[in-house]
Amino acid sequence: MAVNRPATTSAKRRAVTLFRKKQFIKAGQQFAEICQKDPTDAEAWLLQGLCAQNLRQLDQAIPLIKHAVTLSPASARYHNALGNACLQRGYVDHAVASFRSALNINNDNVEAHANLSNALLAGGYFHEAVAACRAALQVAPDSAQIHELLAFALEQTHQM
Repeated sequence: MAVNRPATTSAKRRAVTLFRKKQFIKAGQQFAEICQKDPTDAEAWLLQGLCAQNLRQLDQAIPLIKHAVTLSPASARYHNALGNACLQRGYVDHAVASFRSALNINNDNVEAHANLSNALLAGGYFHEAVAACRAALQVAPDSAQIHELLAFALEQTHQM
């Protein structure tokens, strides 16, 4: 399928502007059109999924973001986004796997470390959460968020 790149780029800029303005319905519709015209545009799939996620349409968001991950499996950002959607939906084990995938790609991703720790805590995996927080502190020793998560995880394991 031939893709008119300038038109797609212009449409994507407009859709991103709508997304930034939190006009998720309109942005999602535009990203869907972009994906239809260029089914290989991983970013458009991701952003369409994030629109659905922001609209609390998680059953739509997760497959869209998964498709973005399939198109761009080396993107820690995409794996992290998938983990967030899964965690929001209550799929803790899928979220944990996605955050770990993000960290396998980029172990310096502080957001993925924090998200993994949160997911482990949400799933009641307190000892694993302690280990995840300690690993995160190796990357971001001054992160107040990680220190707070570690304190909570230690409290849950009765180690404080």
